[in-house]
Amino acid sequence: MTRLAIALALAASLAAGIYALGRRDHARDIQQENDDATKAAIWAELGRRDCVAAGGLWDFAAGECAGPVSDPR
Repeated sequence: MTRLAIALALAASLAAGIYALGRRDHARDIQQENDDATKAAIWAELGRRDCVAAGGLWDFAAGECAGPVSDPR
């Protein structure tokens, strides 16, 4: 009977640990998405001069800053 109780306690502990790990990973993913959205919003709000000065590429068709220019080298 005590072996069963120990096994159940270990299983519950393992399940709780896996749940907490998954929750932490999910929170990190959401934070990354929020950071990416914030950066995109900042780039979109820049005017043409500010965009070019910050190293961005102005998209004339869309009328917004397309973000930093990647270095092809």
